[in-house]
Amino acid sequence: MRLVGVNSLKPGDELARPVFTASGKIILNSGMVLKEAYIEKFKQLGINRVYIDDVRFEDVRAVQPIDITTRNEVAKVLKNAYTKIHNSEEIDEYTIKDAAKKSLIMSGSIETKG
Repeated sequence: MRLVGVNSLKPGDELARPVFTASGKIILNSGMVLKEAYIEKFKQLGINRVYIDDVRFEDVRAVQPIDITTRNEVAKVLKNAYTKIHNSEEIDEYTIKDAAKKSLIMSGSIETKG
């Protein structure tokens, strides 16, 4: 398996992992063979990279340090903050701080006190 930029995908590539929207919905599951329409949809949805099967990297296993639920929650918080900043609205800095802290804890970058 290897991580590939959407612009490098080709019809016939096979997904090694599911592809999720920013809200956490699966749009294509692992094992799906890509068609041009799927690749274009990734671009429309702002999905920049996906994992594909590649025989040259069969022995490589990508570790996902942050579970998909946490990743999606953090992405949603950041997207919301970006939209508010773009619209010159006030943002809740504590929500962003909490999301960042949660992702760092999940990745093992920091430890919790307790």
